[in-house]
Amino acid sequence: MFDYWVSSRMEFSNEGKRTCFETAKLMINLAVRVRAGGLLALEDESHKDKFLAIAVKLIVGGVHDEETVRRTMQNWIIAGNYRGRALLKRILIMEGIVYILHGYSAKIISEELASYFGEDLLPEYLEHCGPYEQK
Repeated sequence: MFDYWVSSRMEFSNEGKRTCFETAKLMINLAVRVRAGGLLALEDESHKDKFLAIAVKLIVGGVHDEETVRRTMQNWIIAGNYRGRALLKRILIMEGIVYILHGYSAKIISEELASYFGEDLLPEYLEHCGPYEQK
């Protein structure tokens, strides 16, 4: 159900997608920090983005079940009735947090998040979101 809900609200321009490169880069950088210092490395992380703050609180607070994290974040997304780039930003945060929870490397997370931008934007995405430290 969530996938259908998202797909009906995701259509927007490449320019709109480009505005979300920074969110992807943030998730990659958080992954680098977690790989170096564990999930508690995010404990003092201060986020202007309330959605990201909620996601970080979940995993730092001990919710390590992917299903619970994903379901909670999906509920927040649905309740906000987001569309376009605001929706993409939240999807990138949700997926990034789940990948971080699994302990994926920054490289893998970058590749996974790249899929949300499409082939046309891949070179720009890679230029903006890399290089990153591989720990």
